[in-house]
Amino acid sequence: TTGAVEVSKLLLTEFVVTPTGAEFIEIFNPNASPVDLTDYYLSDVAFDGGPEYYYHVVQGLYGGSFGDFNSKFPDGATIGAGEHQIIALNGDVDFFNTYAVNPTYEIDQVEFQSGVPDGIPDMVETHPGSIYGPDSTHNPGLTNGDEMVMLYYWNGMSDLVGDVDYVLYNSASPTPNNEAVDKSGVTIDGPDPDTTGSTYLNDTPAANQLSALSPTSGFSTQRFDYTEGMQVMTGGNGVTGSDETSEDMNNTWVVDLPTPFVAIPVELTSFTANVVDKVVVLKWSTATETNNLGFEIEKKLSGEFQSIGFVEGAGTITQPRDYTFTDTD
Repeated sequence: TTGAVEVSKLLLTEFVVTPTGAEFIEIFNPNASPVDLTDYYLSDVAFDGGPEYYYHVVQGLYGGSFGDFNSKFPDGATIGAGEHQIIALNGDVDFFNTYAVNPTYEIDQVEFQSGVPDGIPDMVETHPGSIYGPDSTHNPGLTNGDEMVMLYYWNGMSDLVGDVDYVLYNSASPTPNNEAVDKSGVTIDGPDPDTTGSTYLNDTPAANQLSALSPTSGFSTQRFDYTEGMQVMTGGNGVTGSDETSEDMNNTWVVDLPTPFVAIPVELTSFTANVVDKVVVLKWSTATETNNLGFEIEKKLSGEFQSIGFVEGAGTITQPRDYTFTDTD
């Protein structure tokens, strides 16, 4: 056995939407143990005009049209503690040609049509046509401008799915778009033996959701706040009870050059500097640390920065940690 935890919180941490060959989605395991991904899913299905949404997977519906996909991680897949993994959305060849490294998983229309595997684990259709369409010719991918990505959990039998992490992006961030997900009060009956539906708790109203900024060509949108900011952590539809749609993604994600698989040594979540009676008090917090020896504090003296102190780090840790440093000189 792998010792993997069956249901755990994971994070979406980076995505690229253009050029097409460079498209990918990155996930991260912030837990101290590996996580079994067998019942985890990844989707961008959100079409208000249908309505068509990822959570209709329990009815074997949707995906494979409008450029949207509904996909499942391969049986037996796991993600290690503190590990980043990549899902390439246009196959492994284009991904490797762009980043000089292979993805962890792929969505590959060419391979799917040929039926010849290439050694990179494939994301699996949730039902026939959910990725590649009923004729297997659909080319899935993320919309360049306004779109959402949902990482979710489903045991294959329940009426409801559990949101794991959600990102909504918009070319006019933080203005929400019509891809926003709001399951409030939706009742749905899945494949369980009874014929009684179950009802979702309230999500944040679509009009109140704050989206991340869409990345332009050659750039990615990346999570820099691994604590999800001021996200509501109770009373929601998330696997841990959180409201994944409540995150202020305009202030927890940023556009930058792509960094697939790159683990940030220190994930800083806040930093403040206050002066009281000529005493400077620095306070900062981290979400995770990897092999972090510590923080060297520098101050500009005589036109040059000089070290004035050192604060020991936590080494490798996946839990939030607070630090402080006081300069009395």
